[in-house]
Amino acid sequence: MTPTPDGQGYRFRLSELHVGPLQHAFWCPTTRRIVDTTFRGYSPYDEGKRHPKATPIEMPRLPFFWGMNGEGTKVSNEELDEWLALDTNVLQLRDMGAWGDQQERAARFSPWLRAAEHSA
Repeated sequence: MTPTPDGQGYRFRLSELHVGPLQHAFWCPTTRRIVDTTFRGYSPYDEGKRHPKATPIEMPRLPFFWGMNGEGTKVSNEELDEWLALDTNVLQLRDMGAWGDQQERAARFSPWLRAAEHSA
């Protein structure tokens, strides 16, 4: 982070940010969402001034890089269906309600558009 020109705050330099895979995460019982960080195992979101324990989870790791198999050929829909039906991490997230249609579309490399209204 760098100080703002007026010295009153800080900002991120987007050219210095990196995105990485999330392998180990936590299920927040307050928001019912996946969070990447906790404080000593407690959710960052409180529930009536009490921070509940977050459940550690393992994120699924898509075995097909950019929809290709180890030989460099496109993965069939059947192969994707099989992985989605058998991967223990996907199954756990489905049971928790954390794996829905959006995650399914991303795993399938399906083009999609989502429009949402935001009021601030």
